[in-house]
Amino acid sequence: MGEFSAPNPTHANAGLITTAPPRTAWESRKCIVICMAMAMAFFQFNMDTVFSNSFQAMPSFLAVFGFADPSLPGGYGIDSTFQSLMTALLQLGLAAGGLIQSPLSRWFPRRASFWVGFGFSLIAITVQITTTSQGVVYVGRTFLGVANGLYVSATILYISEVSPANLRGSMVTLYIFLQSCGGIFGGTETRNRKR
Repeated sequence: MGEFSAPNPTHANAGLITTAPPRTAWESRKCIVICMAMAMAFFQFNMDTVFSNSFQAMPSFLAVFGFADPSLPGGYGIDSTFQSLMTALLQLGLAAGGLIQSPLSRWFPRRASFWVGFGFSLIAITVQITTTSQGVVYVGRTFLGVANGLYVSATILYISEVSPANLRGSMVTLYIFLQSCGGIFGGTETRNRKR
């Protein structure tokens, strides 16, 4: 009997399914590109955080949502409660989006999470661009947080499901790199707009 003989049905390992050998990064390049595109959700999340923190100092924003104060640089100030709530409600929405992800992923494919997140983003961005009311901005920031929560939680789930086993750790942690890049891009763009 040779090494490649037919399996013995009485053998203890009979019926086991063997897996394919690990694939190299080059062989998995299509999956890597798709996972990188999906991980751009983290790039967007951190870029949005940097942008929202920086536009609160812009004169056009302060003229609408701030108050006139000639003693301050630029002649405007902004209420610290408004600033705090803009950030806090985004984080609250992020948590809510993560919680919404659980039932969505139970009954629908990952794609549904991205579409629901897209719907929340569309509403949130439209509301924030068109309003002059602080209360409506709060709603927009919360909705944007929900969208981001759906994006980032679905992204990690998707990447962990489609990555080859030998590349899964690297692929799932890719979000850290792209999140940092989003912050750097946001900071650089804000600095360039200041000039």
